[in-house]
Amino acid sequence: MLKTIKILGNVYDVEIVKTVDTQDAMGCVLYSDQLIKLKEDSKGHNVTLLLEVFHAISWMLGCDLSENQIAAMSEGLFAVMQDNSEFVKLYTTKGEK
Repeated sequence: MLKTIKILGNVYDVEIVKTVDTQDAMGCVLYSDQLIKLKEDSKGHNVTLLLEVFHAISWMLGCDLSENQIAAMSEGLFAVMQDNSEFVKLYTTKGEK
């Protein structure tokens, strides 16, 4: 699991924790601390991390996306990335645009 992730120029620490601050949540973002917490017993850390990244982007850009919108986008993008490794390579190859 990543220890840090850069989101729109800001470096967020990523921690696996026993509990998160929000009841029934699998993860949370602490914006002022630039910290993403993921619950240790979550089966889908990768999806949860992507969801929390979308929360951070929405907050930083003032999009005010709903939880349902963020969940749909993170689940959808995760599925696309899982099913299309060549697609992922398009965005991970340095120097190409």
